[in-house]
Amino acid sequence: MKENTENFPQGACIETIRYMDARPENLAHHNLRMNRTRQDLFGSEDFVDLGELIRIPDMLPSHVYKCRVTYTHQIVAVEWEPYQRRVIRSLQVVHNETIDYTYKYRQRHDLEKIYSQKKKHDDVLIVRNGYLTDAYVCNIALLKGDKWLTPALPLLKGTQRELLLEQDKIYEADIHLDNLPDFTHIRLFNAMMPWRDAIELPVRQIFH
Repeated sequence: MKENTENFPQGACIETIRYMDARPENLAHHNLRMNRTRQDLFGSEDFVDLGELIRIPDMLPSHVYKCRVTYTHQIVAVEWEPYQRRVIRSLQVVHNETIDYTYKYRQRHDLEKIYSQKKKHDDVLIVRNGYLTDAYVCNIALLKGDKWLTPALPLLKGTQRELLLEQDKIYEADIHLDNLPDFTHIRLFNAMMPWRDAIELPVRQIFH
């Protein structure tokens, strides 16, 4: 699951954009997060539009591709690869009180260390100070009655998460690990796995 971080500047960040039939999805939220990060971390004051900078390869096949944009104050690299959906059937709870992933750094050694603690399961459910946050590379939402609730303090505010909040498909809440039995299902989603393609599991597939 490790990404190559060689030959990239220290502290570089990424945006991972889903392209379906050579068309980007949710580009507005990627632009907002990238430019906010450029301002916060690198002091940039201009607004960069990824739609104007990304050059789509000729004859890009008509299925889902992952476009990874690496940047600091400027775009460093744009990489393309076919998207392969992960298979996740169970989650291992991992407690970590110090993890901080406010910004989407390309280098994510701390997350990789947490992911290595998944034991025999497919992914991790990261708990910080007793509260649910995220899976390894996905935001989460849990079903209670007829509402999907997402942690109010995730490790990373994903672009798909922001879109779903705007659309009132999910709602923020503080979700303590002790309250997990109050929920029936959990969904994992991110930019490459939008809500319609999210992985859904019964909460009984979460292991402590």
